[in-house]
Amino acid sequence: MGEQVAGQPVRMTAELQLAGELNRLSQLMTRPFLRLHSEKHAISLAEWRALVQIVAAPGITATEICSRTGLTAMNVSRAVQLLRAAGRVTGERDTQDSRRNLLTATPQGRTLFDELAPSAERDIREILSVLNTDELAFFTALVTRVAAHADRTQDP
Repeated sequence: MGEQVAGQPVRMTAELQLAGELNRLSQLMTRPFLRLHSEKHAISLAEWRALVQIVAAPGITATEICSRTGLTAMNVSRAVQLLRAAGRVTGERDTQDSRRNLLTATPQGRTLFDELAPSAERDIREILSVLNTDELAFFTALVTRVAAHADRTQDP
């Protein structure tokens, strides 16, 4: 980037523009969920993201949820605490490692997931409908590859 002159905009690099667009896309993908479900069902976006992972992988740990979602440990801990308080998930100590708490959706948590997931999927599908099947597969592969690289190269 060039030197900034007071009051003059600086040309944004492609990397910063891409990071901004990915963040915006993430926000746009979650906006319908927040508008339609968050208040009605008393569930935050972090809780929803944690619940999705717990339903997808019963017995998952909070650390694994952090890894799969990119949420911070503090946000996942709070989300799991709220989900447990609401009776949506349970946790039990791992018999092989007592430091690990294995999380599972309760029937109430699974029912909520089953109720909300079709709407969330439909909203995301609508946003991605601008891509044909091959483009969507390619886009998914690229994002997955870049995310995996970021996981390997970021500090823990």
